[in-house]
Amino acid sequence: MKRRVLEALIGKVDEVKARYEQPRERAGGVAERWTVHRVQPLSDATAVVIYEKGNSQQQVLMWFFYVDRTGGAFWNYFIPTYDHFHGMQHAALPAMMLDVERHNTEMKLWERENAALSSNRLAVTG
Repeated sequence: MKRRVLEALIGKVDEVKARYEQPRERAGGVAERWTVHRVQPLSDATAVVIYEKGNSQQQVLMWFFYVDRTGGAFWNYFIPTYDHFHGMQHAALPAMMLDVERHNTEMKLWERENAALSSNRLAVTG
């Protein structure tokens, strides 16, 4: 994981910790201290973070994922269930992702070829 991405992850981990430490209505308006038990990067764009609730010492696992797009890059997260993990491990997922990447690459090549043809026509006619 690149340093800037890791630093952004750590910033988001701290932000989430602060958010969950805010007093909650269901906890009787009492703030609960959270600690970061473990940050485990899984790839360049995913990580698992385990927090520990101070009052109960229960642990919470959160799945963080990095979104890098033109408008800006950011980390987001959710609390996964066993069903989420089961779905992510489905055998068809890698093949489906490969098909999507192949399709998108073909589309980009087609767009580039058509753009080159159009610019050649303009050069010849212009």
